[in-house]
Amino acid sequence: MASGPSETILEDFLSCGICLEPYKKPKILPCAHTFCERCLKAHTKLKRKFSCPHCRRQVILPPEGVKGLGDNFWIGSFRDILEAQRQSLGIVGTGRRLCQEHEGEQLKYFCKSCDVTICSDCIIFNHNQHDVTKIGQVIQKKREEMKTQIEEERRNLRKFVSKLDTLDMAEKEIHEKKHDVDVQIRLCAQRILDEIEKERDALLGEVSSAAQRRIEVISDRRKVVQQELAERMAIIERVNKASAAEDLVEMMAIKDTLKQTGGAAIDDFENDLTIPTLNVVFRAQQIPLANFKLGFIEEKAADADTVKKNGGPHDTDSFLTLEAVAVPNSPIALQQDSKASSTDPTVQEEAATSSSGAVGGDTESDDLFHEVESLLLEPVPTSMSVPTRLPARPKNPFGQRGTGDGEFCSPERIAVSEDGDVFVLDCGLKKASIQVFDLMGVFQQRILFEDVNVRAMSFREYEKHIIVLGSSPKESCMVLQEYSKYGYLHRSMRLGIPFLRKADITECPDGNVAIVDENSGNVYIIDQQGKRVATFSADDNPGRSTSCSIATDPTNGNIVVSLATKESIKVFDSCGRFDFEFGSFGNGEGQLYHPTGVCTDNLGNIIVADSGNHRIQMFDSSGRFLRVIASDREKLQWPRAIDLTSDDRVVAADTGACCVFLFPIYFR
Repeated sequence: MASGPSETILEDFLSCGICLEPYKKPKILPCAHTFCERCLKAHTKLKRKFSCPHCRRQVILPPEGVKGLGDNFWIGSFRDILEAQRQSLGIVGTGRRLCQEHEGEQLKYFCKSCDVTICSDCIIFNHNQHDVTKIGQVIQKKREEMKTQIEEERRNLRKFVSKLDTLDMAEKEIHEKKHDVDVQIRLCAQRILDEIEKERDALLGEVSSAAQRRIEVISDRRKVVQQELAERMAIIERVNKASAAEDLVEMMAIKDTLKQTGGAAIDDFENDLTIPTLNVVFRAQQIPLANFKLGFIEEKAADADTVKKNGGPHDTDSFLTLEAVAVPNSPIALQQDSKASSTDPTVQEEAATSSSGAVGGDTESDDLFHEVESLLLEPVPTSMSVPTRLPARPKNPFGQRGTGDGEFCSPERIAVSEDGDVFVLDCGLKKASIQVFDLMGVFQQRILFEDVNVRAMSFREYEKHIIVLGSSPKESCMVLQEYSKYGYLHRSMRLGIPFLRKADITECPDGNVAIVDENSGNVYIIDQQGKRVATFSADDNPGRSTSCSIATDPTNGNIVVSLATKESIKVFDSCGRFDFEFGSFGNGEGQLYHPTGVCTDNLGNIIVADSGNHRIQMFDSSGRFLRVIASDREKLQWPRAIDLTSDDRVVAADTGACCVFLFPIYFR
């Protein structure tokens, strides 16, 4: 049977042009055509430059690859909207319709007089002597009448789809501009903070130098006093010995010495022994912090011609643009006499011999605030504005040992969303919980679990869902649950796998999840309906607790498993077939000691939390050592779990330090 109009619409507009199936993780190209993320990865074959499968326009992928392309946000929710609209219009399936007036009778006829479909009973009772014909003879005529209207509607549909794509591209551009402005804001603020810290260190250095000079003088004078004291004590000792020995000659010699070092000599010594003091005062510049502004926000229309005379835009094509505006006048009150004729006046030494003994009313301005003013007046090179206060500096690391919000007992799992949300699974309490932070280290919320004992956690990016693996005491089984990033439960699925006391979980590129049992080393592949589709062992001879972690390679779907007690990393293909293994015990480059967390980047490189060596190492997709990303020099103690941010930073949950670290993976 031929598809109806609504099914054809779904096929035309909600299906990928490569696989011809409903979209999965739809990605939109700069030419506004949309395809599945997986299909684009297969089409591009990991090349940065390729042609759009639909219009053949050349496309250059961002550094993150296909994953870095914008998501087509409207595709995901449009099916639900369309289905709700169909139900509201009374559109049902394509089966036989029954007469609502005469039960069980099919609508087989069409009354031309009344322009309605009727049944055989309707002809007898309601439409007697009307112009009636069989419905099949009317369908073809009606189809021809509607053909022109349907074609017109199809053209309109394409216009609406194009408009949705345009809105998606506009939203992506806004996110990109916001990111650029965030960077510029932080750079602008950081430059000012750096100058302030530089000036602070210079002032502290001057005070320290002045104090050190006087301390050195005091030290020299202390030696003189000690020498004089020792000489006089020696004289007294000579007197005692000579007196005890009744040595008159020695006693007379000592008497002459005492005359030379008598009271007059002591007075002269005290007059010569001037004790230095540090007469230093710090005079701070008066800054009206309440009125301090790094910049301000200004919104204006992108094109004045697109704005109505009354100030309103014509349509959705008229957008507002955020403009960068430098502060025209520094709010810091600078004094007029700003040029100093001597060194920095904020630290002045008062001479011990000064007749006044006080610092005068100097009106010279501090050089620091000249620099601040010049920085504020310098235009910010961005197309958006600057906030009205300095942004908080990122906390690195963030978190500490404790049970409160933003504190950890045992942070054992970590996941990061592309939006910059950091999810940390803390298993140290009686009930495990997930704490959510932003990349600045600011605590957002805590997600608690009442009916499940959480074992592991991951994040499903295309649905923005937290994937939680746990055991259900009520159902006595393992369950896989999906939560929104705000902690609302979306669904829960029973799993047909053995009970797992300790486990790890990762999201596969095809939407499945891979679960590894830390005790046995068994790996279970679970589809999106909660069914087990594959099982294999990552450890041929578990013997004792294997302590595994698991990750998947986004470039080819390979499964990477760390075997902590075997000091090795094993790589399997997406079907569980063994590919290769690397790693050996030791603390040299590329060697491992109790490797725990593992993750991969968009190039297939493998990042390993080498816990026993208190470091994080990076290997290429073949297991060749590349570099040490971070070590105990960066305060790492026991990095337990790791993940990557969208801007190529490693986020590490450290169970030894009970905190979270961030490190760039390509620079050290």
